[in-house]
Amino acid sequence: MSPNPSQPPSLRVEEWEAGPVVVLALSGALVRATAHTLEQPLVRALARRVPPLVVVDAERLSAVDPVGGDLLAHAVRYATQAGGRLVVAGGGERVEAHVADAMSPTLDEALSELARPTRRGDPP
Repeated sequence: MSPNPSQPPSLRVEEWEAGPVVVLALSGALVRATAHTLEQPLVRALARRVPPLVVVDAERLSAVDPVGGDLLAHAVRYATQAGGRLVVAGGGERVEAHVADAMSPTLDEALSELARPTRRGDPP
């Protein structure tokens, strides 16, 4: 049985913590019609700790449009301006155009990256 093409896209967000890092695992499509689903979990994740340490696991995203990509890019900028980090794990080309400087190949690598202590003067 093939999927119904008239069905609207959906996005699922699972939220959990790995030590000081908040992880948002996404599955589905991060597009104009679903971006609102990510907004509140993203705000909570960015506000949970100062400075914020957040990983968005994008490995199971099926699509990202400019609206979804902009939401991720704005969150990356906010985390950086607040002295923290937001890293997008996986997602490949679907997210690379929007957050190439904040990507990590896998969730494990992103968590390791954020767990490392930074020294004053180190690049974020």
